[in-house]
Amino acid sequence: MKCEFFNNAGGLVDVAGPFLAEDEAENTVLLGHARRRVHRPRSDAVMAAVHDGDAVRLVAMMLPPHALVLSARGPDGIPCLVAALRAAGVGPPGVVGIEPIAERFAALWRGRESPAAEAEMRTILYRADHIAAPGNVPGELRPASDHDLEWLAGWQRRFAQQASLSTAERAADMRAVVAARIARGEMYVWAVEGRPVASAAFIPTAPAGDAGRINAVFTLEEERGRGYASAGVAALSRRLLDRGWRYCLVFADRGNPITTRMYPRLGYQEVARFATIGLRGDR
Repeated sequence: MKCEFFNNAGGLVDVAGPFLAEDEAENTVLLGHARRRVHRPRSDAVMAAVHDGDAVRLVAMMLPPHALVLSARGPDGIPCLVAALRAAGVGPPGVVGIEPIAERFAALWRGRESPAAEAEMRTILYRADHIAAPGNVPGELRPASDHDLEWLAGWQRRFAQQASLSTAERAADMRAVVAARIARGEMYVWAVEGRPVASAAFIPTAPAGDAGRINAVFTLEEERGRGYASAGVAALSRRLLDRGWRYCLVFADRGNPITTRMYPRLGYQEVARFATIGLRGDR
């Protein structure tokens, strides 16, 4: 096997796009990163594909300081990827992927004699092709506007802390992130009598832009337990499906029984289980 590095996301998509499309939902994070980097390149991005002859066996992408993201299949290509990253002097701070894939990479990165790596986060990826609306919940969904920027940025900082996101994600300039998402029309608010009580966002990840993920779901602490998050996610999911999306995806923390109950009730079904494993200091 041979590992090929790419200088631009377009080259990666040309070579590995069909491979990634075979597991489009499971590769949602990789496809989303690649799609955005085609239009907004980053010189520090690490992008690689492992080949066995003409066949792609494994794809990886890293946007420092975030973790290395692995494709949904390709465990046989992991030794080649590990060797190539080491030879290139690339040390990922962590790895994200389907649980056995991420665990395999972490074990090889740390050495075969090392104990199994402890995951920083374990999540479930859900998919919905249709939505079951929750019961009567007061309020309505509306697109976020520039007038919502300051408090939405504060909400997202709290979300990053409460959802146990990575150090890099918690350290992000949330005001800039939210401003960009509002400008792209990705941020939404659930409001009761005009008062914002919850938020949610979406991000297209499929190559055609006709499918993607719901994320950044947050409800004010004092407003929780009233169904606002469920109503907001359901309304946004229906809006995207009505717009022509083939499906919606959402990640849930496996340790959070509220979300792991909520999404299936709305019609979301489990697709795969992911792990995020820290590797900082392991070379």
